[in-house]
Amino acid sequence: MPSLPASAIQKVVDLVPRILYACRRLDARTLSTGRSLSPQQALILDQLDTDVPTSLQALAAQMSVTAPTMSVAIGRLVREGYVRRDRDEIDGRRLDLTLSPAGVRVRKSTSSLDPKRVAALLGRLSASDRTIALRGLAALADAARSAAPTASRASGPAAPRTRNGARRKTGRTTRPRARSRRAGRR
Repeated sequence: MPSLPASAIQKVVDLVPRILYACRRLDARTLSTGRSLSPQQALILDQLDTDVPTSLQALAAQMSVTAPTMSVAIGRLVREGYVRRDRDEIDGRRLDLTLSPAGVRVRKSTSSLDPKRVAALLGRLSASDRTIALRGLAALADAARSAAPTASRASGPAAPRTRNGARRKTGRTTRPRARSRRAGRR
């Protein structure tokens, strides 16, 4: 990755929150369906597109979770009708994920951004500035989509886990499991 000037990084750090604050939703967010949607499910819907398919593995890597964890979450969203899961036309082993029309409606209703405030903000720009701004946002979004997760995986291997999935504390030894009665009868 090329070295970036600190001023460019600081500009993004300063400007993105300002834009998000100006366009934030002021009313309470509710789903028109009446069904509950977890914050994690809402984040998954935010990552999917209606036209450009995403693989389950790519989505899992993008959100820094394992493929089995993502598979469970996607299964629920497919059952609710928010996500379409289709076989890839070229590689039948691969599953392509896209947002369904119902998923688009739910994503709009759970967005932290108010479309009216976004429209007002964009309306303050000249046509040429609006085009430049949208190109820049699209470029940042594309870069974010293709970025490999680094924060959770760059720190090395995950901590050992117990049988129920909880992280073991490092520096402690664990007792060996007791042998079952059946194993001793051989």
